[in-house]
Amino acid sequence: MVHELSIYQGDSIQVIEAIKLQASISPLGLTVNNVALQKGEQQLALQGEIAAAFPYPIKLNIHWQSTLNDKQQLRGEGSVSGNLHTLNIQHQLLSPYVLHTKGELALAVDDAVMQIDPDTISVDIHNQWPQTRIAVGADDSLQSQGQLDIKGRFDRYVLSFNSRLAAQQKNGTAPQNNGAAPTKATPTNPPESLVQTALAKPSHISINVQGNKRYISLHKAVIEKSASRRIRQDGVIVLLEDLTETELLEEELAHSERLASIGRLAAGVAHEIGNPITGIACLAQNIRDETQNDELRTMARQIIEQTDRTSRIVQSLVNFAHSGSYLSLIHI
Repeated sequence: MVHELSIYQGDSIQVIEAIKLQASISPLGLTVNNVALQKGEQQLALQGEIAAAFPYPIKLNIHWQSTLNDKQQLRGEGSVSGNLHTLNIQHQLLSPYVLHTKGELALAVDDAVMQIDPDTISVDIHNQWPQTRIAVGADDSLQSQGQLDIKGRFDRYVLSFNSRLAAQQKNGTAPQNNGAAPTKATPTNPPESLVQTALAKPSHISINVQGNKRYISLHKAVIEKSASRRIRQDGVIVLLEDLTETELLEEELAHSERLASIGRLAAGVAHEIGNPITGIACLAQNIRDETQNDELRTMARQIIEQTDRTSRIVQSLVNFAHSGSYLSLIHI
């Protein structure tokens, strides 16, 4: 048994308070009777077997629990079986909600060098949760059930999400909504359906998919029970519309309008500066041509050189205003 094991990672230190190991080793492999690790409010226990020959067949049972900063406890159990080529995973989150997870992890290990390329790792994971109550406020809750599937590689994967949400009040009944707009909850006016309130108006959301921002529009249509019984129950149709191309075009148009405004400003500045500079250059040329004083002629030539430089800058501003050429401005 090991106490106070410190692991240094750069400037950070990870301290494992206790490690308890009970295992036996034979030519056939390693049998783990019990491995228990404790770090603060986090605990992990392992039992199982690991074979001694490649591809190292493995079978482990896992039990863990952890307490978050808000004192909420997480607890789960599962198993890992397979080998270095393929691992089968089964897990069940027990608290605070129930979540079943099972799937396969393909490692694609290189037998020659015993190396795993992270880019070749692929997953096929299926998550499912039964009807679960999620508290929202003191008197309301959401009933949720559904599944989430993840398939593909870490840099290219597909998410499949299917869920059903229903609102429920403290007395166990669903809030009524007779087509009226959502209203503020009061003691005499029960709160509207949380789901219908969230979908009462079309909404726009943005998400990141593999590092790229996508813009999604969310629409809702209510299906009411038909008197002819062709529609036997109420329902809601939710439409997700990808508006990414439209949003990008609008952003590009806004950027173009900003450039146009800058161009108009540059043209105005060029006009206001150009006129007095021309007058100064003319006066300097007169001094240079009419005086015999060498010092004044030198000063006049310097003034002309600076006015010429200023004129080139002004001309670049004019070019920028007409064509948006930024390079002509910065290479003066």
